[in-house]
Amino acid sequence: MPVDNDIPVPAPSASSGEVGKLISEFNLISYRLEAIEKRLDSSLELLAKKLDELIHRHNETKERQALTSQALESVNDEVDKLEKKLASLEKDVVIVQISMAERIAYGGLGGGFVAGAIELIKFLMVGA
Repeated sequence: MPVDNDIPVPAPSASSGEVGKLISEFNLISYRLEAIEKRLDSSLELLAKKLDELIHRHNETKERQALTSQALESVNDEVDKLEKKLASLEKDVVIVQISMAERIAYGGLGGGFVAGAIELIKFLMVGA
């Protein structure tokens, strides 16, 4: 059974120098592949951490957006209520103004009538 660390056996016509050269090249390739594997593992771990962080940030952003949307909806509801209340209060102010104007007018007419009656009584008393 071949094992991953087995060294390929050159053909019988190969010299021992060639075998040594092949072994050193094999060891160099093996070392470089191990280094690449380690870098790849660390890069994949870093990538996974970055992806997790991005997913976490995305979820936080979505949550903040949902909360902001709820708050905005609540504020819009309050603004609508205040606008309705303002319209009602404006109607009440107009009614009060009309009522006060009527009272002042009736008071003025009544005061004028009383003043006229007093003058008539004075005239009748002095003139009689």
